[in-house]
Amino acid sequence: MSHPYLIAPRDYERMFRVIHGHLRNHFANPHKCCTFFSVIGAAILNVAHNVKGISVSGAAAFEYGLPKSIFLADGSSKFFTHSADGFHSWIEADGWLIDLTSPLLPEYANEANLGNAPRRMLQVPLTEEALSPFELSQDHPFYLAADRDFTAERVDFVLENSQFLKVAEDCITAYRTGDATHLSDIRVTGAW
Repeated sequence: MSHPYLIAPRDYERMFRVIHGHLRNHFANPHKCCTFFSVIGAAILNVAHNVKGISVSGAAAFEYGLPKSIFLADGSSKFFTHSADGFHSWIEADGWLIDLTSPLLPEYANEANLGNAPRRMLQVPLTEEALSPFELSQDHPFYLAADRDFTAERVDFVLENSQFLKVAEDCITAYRTGDATHLSDIRVTGAW
């Protein structure tokens, strides 16, 4: 069956639910674990779907139809840039942006007092990127400012942490085998 996405929405949701469920069982704030979502999501794409996914980190901006756009960047800077305290991580694969944390938008929106937001999948062609973080629109709903060195630091942080690495291995195994032991109860309701 063909679909307008790189991976089927049901596979996106299963990847999200497996990773979120495992993170929730081991860490307090899964919605603050974007690097883990992107690293393990890219691994699952590579292993289970034969899709070459890579984890990418830097600053990001998204237009989700909320009162304000969401900027995942260094809030202390006058410029749109990242820092260790203000950044985002996502997956790039075959010309697509896949953000496995987008179903957690309600948590972000609540913390930023932006109102209610649905739990939706974000999987869009990179060609839909806006020209700048200040030119977001429905047709160009995101802007990414990737940093190769910062990405390497974030990926190393996950891969050099034995606790994260064990959870990552458990996620890959659970996804490949269909193990639902730690499956998140959060459901994805459509796409951005």
